[in-house]
Amino acid sequence: MSDTINHISEISAPAFENIFENPTPDYPVRAQDLVRQLDLEFVRPVLNEMYAEEHRFKFDPIPVLKTMIYWRLSGKRFLTEVFNDLLTDPDLADNLGFVDIPDYKQLYHFLPTA
Repeated sequence: MSDTINHISEISAPAFENIFENPTPDYPVRAQDLVRQLDLEFVRPVLNEMYAEEHRFKFDPIPVLKTMIYWRLSGKRFLTEVFNDLLTDPDLADNLGFVDIPDYKQLYHFLPTA
């Protein structure tokens, strides 16, 4: 059947063609590269409502949400590991969309409570 997509490069999204060309264990895609490509603007109204208290949360919620997604995809066990990566890897912070890196308490505040 010619209607099926057999390879990621058949998708007409140029940004994905170069980065996500047939990721496999031999040719992995870094979690930060995947998260960088996510357009999460559609959730901004909900996040702005949830984190509207400026005195408690002073950062753009989209990069923080991307950080939480990166955390899960990267396989890191603790948020402190991700926070340390943000402090030591400027490319990671940039890929997640940060202009300034929030402190650990700001990231921790974003965690869901159950």
